[in-house]
Amino acid sequence: MSFESGFTLPAVVAISFCLVGGTRPAAADIRHVPGDYPTLQEGIDAAVDGDEVVVADGTWTGVCNTNLDFGGRLITVRSDSGDPALCIIDCEWVFEVRGFHFHSGESDQAVVSGERMTPWLRAR
Repeated sequence: MSFESGFTLPAVVAISFCLVGGTRPAAADIRHVPGDYPTLQEGIDAAVDGDEVVVADGTWTGVCNTNLDFGGRLITVRSDSGDPALCIIDCEWVFEVRGFHFHSGESDQAVVSGERMTPWLRAR
């Protein structure tokens, strides 16, 4: 028994490649604060595993810029310059206020880089 498909060999290869998952995974997104999102928490909330939240230099204070929660996401939050002297999360000496609160099963793939927390950081 013979079979005539009417498809050329390149077309069959291209269709097969797509059907077996030959496409590349989506690239991670970079979310800019305050460019794309006005607060750090909004940038974090919009991110998915593998994304980066890039924070502009300055001093970040108040609601949605402290007590930051990754919500279990495996993302990177980093300062734009990489200089912790220029990107500061200021907890303003308020009781129970911290820079970041990791409590939702985040692993070492949840990264904070290039920010300085003042006056302290309680990670857990």
